[in-house]
Amino acid sequence: MKNKLKEIFKNFLSISQVGNRRQVKKLNGAHYAARALTVLPRDTFLVSYPKSGNTWLRFLVGNLIYSQNHQVTFTTIESLVPDIYRNTDKALLAVQQPRYLKSHEPYDPRYTRVIHLIRDPRDIAVSYYYHLIKVRRIRDDLPIDQWLDSFLQGSYHPQFGTWESNAKSWMAASDQIPYYLQIRYEDLQHDPIRILGEIATFLGYSYSSDHLKQVIDLSSADRMRKLESQEKWQPFDGDMRQDISFIRSAKSGDGKEKLSLEALEKIEQAWGETISRLGYEYP
Repeated sequence: MKNKLKEIFKNFLSISQVGNRRQVKKLNGAHYAARALTVLPRDTFLVSYPKSGNTWLRFLVGNLIYSQNHQVTFTTIESLVPDIYRNTDKALLAVQQPRYLKSHEPYDPRYTRVIHLIRDPRDIAVSYYYHLIKVRRIRDDLPIDQWLDSFLQGSYHPQFGTWESNAKSWMAASDQIPYYLQIRYEDLQHDPIRILGEIATFLGYSYSSDHLKQVIDLSSADRMRKLESQEKWQPFDGDMRQDISFIRSAKSGDGKEKLSLEALEKIEQAWGETISRLGYEYP
């Protein structure tokens, strides 16, 4: 098993070298940390495939831990629950420990404390599509069904692999990770008190129901959209569409509503076994 996991990690490193070179950008003479991050023993990583709800999870964790002393907003989130792709390694080393860090990486054996956020890939596809329009990576007149093949191939962020390869890399390694918690985006939506309680217990924080309710309110999609608008927050550098919010519908079921039957069948053919394993059903 260990040799198999090492081989998986080695393959992901090989695949991602080109993507990482494109991803790592200069910032005040330094580079974003990304995969070159210095991992510390007490780090907890919030890992997920892009567009799985990681920003919401960051707000939940941030408000769970820091809300008594800090207001968690898009302005402060990078100092509280930082993104390893938006900060230099030097800046991240200055963050108060223990650190809670956002990552989209496939399995990395250096990560010993992991909250793995899973989301239905049909919904991810829709969210990813509108995100790429927002950041002007694709035209808004490109039909989503025509774009879907690029998503299935993991073309836009090859360093992360496909949704299935990324998810399976963590699932296959879960027994080897000392502290590992897998949660589904949909369960977090449908039963936020219970799932947030599991997260708090995993992180070693005592809590009351009232505190969890407060955290959920502070991290609601409506509040996050309001903060995004007030702070004129931009998730990335460059010219972006202002008419498309980064925090969109924040709901489950978009895939079944917005993808054609043919598109849904493509996803099922590609990843159906893994989707079923995670408890997702097809209509």
